[in-house]
Amino acid sequence: MRESVRLGDLISVKHGYAFPGEGFTEDPTYPILVTPGNFAIEGGFKESKPKTFNGDYPPGFELAPGDLVVSMTDLSRDGATLGMPALIPAGPTYLHNQRIGLIEAIDRSKIDRLFLNYYLRTAAYRSHILGTASGSTVRHTSPSRIEDFVALLPGLLEQQAIGAILGSLDDKIGVNRRLANVGRLLQSELWHRAATGSRQVSLGSLVRPHLGGTPSRSDSNLWAGDVPWASVRDMSAADGGVLLATAETISSAVSQSVGRLAALPERSVALTARGTVGKVVTLGVASAINQSAYGFIPPAGRGVALRCALESISDELKARAHGSVFSTITMSTLESVRVPAINETDWDGVCESLELIEDRRLSALRETRVLARTRDELLPLLMSGRIRVKDAEARVSEVV
Repeated sequence: MRESVRLGDLISVKHGYAFPGEGFTEDPTYPILVTPGNFAIEGGFKESKPKTFNGDYPPGFELAPGDLVVSMTDLSRDGATLGMPALIPAGPTYLHNQRIGLIEAIDRSKIDRLFLNYYLRTAAYRSHILGTASGSTVRHTSPSRIEDFVALLPGLLEQQAIGAILGSLDDKIGVNRRLANVGRLLQSELWHRAATGSRQVSLGSLVRPHLGGTPSRSDSNLWAGDVPWASVRDMSAADGGVLLATAETISSAVSQSVGRLAALPERSVALTARGTVGKVVTLGVASAINQSAYGFIPPAGRGVALRCALESISDELKARAHGSVFSTITMSTLESVRVPAINETDWDGVCESLELIEDRRLSALRETRVLARTRDELLPLLMSGRIRVKDAEARVSEVV
């Protein structure tokens, strides 16, 4: 039996503290400020470049592992993370910033925190938050608007079972992402050791940059296909630095007939070069790219080494980018920049190790997509009662 309940009768949402700007730093030894950038589009906590705080602040604004928080400000056009929930992870000290709401239970006999972490991702809640948001460019919600949402809730035991099922999927996703991130750090360490003292050559002598393109928006047939087409936004959102999906696809006919729209093979490397400059990703699927990025087809067995080489010159490329409206990396700049000669035989051993690690990373990140898809499919079914907990458990056992 499900009951309609106003959230404000079960929880309260507490505003964060306006930490003074003079205390902001990037020193990782200080407590980390939670910002809207820490909220994933699908919900959940997302690691981002930390903004830390070195200064005094009143008591009561340090967050504990497992605390449930929501984003109350969103800079995106569609309010993608506005009102989205996240659980604070264990590890460093996180601070409750002013644009973040902390959810505190009023009646724990009627609401489970882990269940609520998923309920706040449902379509009904999202519709309420976006429908009551203020602001056109920067979207805002508030504690009172969140508390005013009327939820249709199952009993506490069923809430706990639903939270446990969906949580088991997120736990496995977390393990996979940590594996992928640790693998990337290990790759970087191996690459830097090999690069120290290595002969330097121009990037253009190693690999030819491929500038992407965009089909005409006026012809819908060009966008009716199954060839992934990667935008800078897709690349910036790539999980673990690996692009496994794109928001849009193009037709195979236009991809095969227009050189700049040709799909680059899997394990090619892409570099954003206009606007958002210097983001480097591996293509986990064959994909065309847009004109704000360059693609590179690496020499055989040198994909990770090439990616690391591009990452190592990212700051230099940003410094050499120019443009009156958008910063842009030109083809001549790209071809002339110096990188280690990764195609030479003394790189064979380290490149083999780099590729073996990449195999594990790709496997983990692909499994993560399956787990996330399963979670996102089960969530509305469980919340609406259209699937029983026992049936959901059986489905989860197939992928975990």
